[in-house]
Amino acid sequence: MSANLANLLGAKTKVQTSPLIAGSSKRTLLTDSEDATIFATTPSHVHLTFPAPLPGATHLALTFQGGFVATSVMIYVATRAPEEQSGVELGLMMGARIHPEDNSRRQIFRIPYPPNVLIPPKTIESLPTASTSAASLGPTIYTEVAPHPLGGGDKGPALDGAFTPASHTSTISGGAGMAVPGLTEIKLEFEETSDNQGRVTLYQVEILG
Repeated sequence: MSANLANLLGAKTKVQTSPLIAGSSKRTLLTDSEDATIFATTPSHVHLTFPAPLPGATHLALTFQGGFVATSVMIYVATRAPEEQSGVELGLMMGARIHPEDNSRRQIFRIPYPPNVLIPPKTIESLPTASTSAASLGPTIYTEVAPHPLGGGDKGPALDGAFTPASHTSTISGGAGMAVPGLTEIKLEFEETSDNQGRVTLYQVEILG
């Protein structure tokens, strides 16, 4: 699966966050996962705004530090309809809640677009299509088997490009064969964390398509 997905984020992506813990950085969330350039905060949010709509953005990848993982995250998205549908840009809308596992591995979720923003195939056939099942329109998690090089959390065997599907599913529903719109913003609200003091350490955010 990972071989077919590429990170769509560019250097001009605008990053807004809740107040940071001293010594952490938010810009490097988009570029690397080195321990010197982490994002650390008491749980609130990370909000990404893109200079132009991201076409075909279907998945979200998050890399946390084990022990400081946001174990409940509400995802909001903003989209722009294609020109064939007047190009209207919609504000942030609630997608669904995801539940990352408490480890240091890169975890991949489907972006939970609200059903009302998905595009019928006949409207614009050139856009990538979402999975045809209703459940798959929500955030299904795939966790890399190989551990994050910074350590922490569970460590599995190192297998090239291997992913293990977890049991997380979404209640978001929609029609079969729907295409995803251009993604203009995504906001992650951290509701719960594995740290008993409520802290979150996030190494990297990726928007994949």
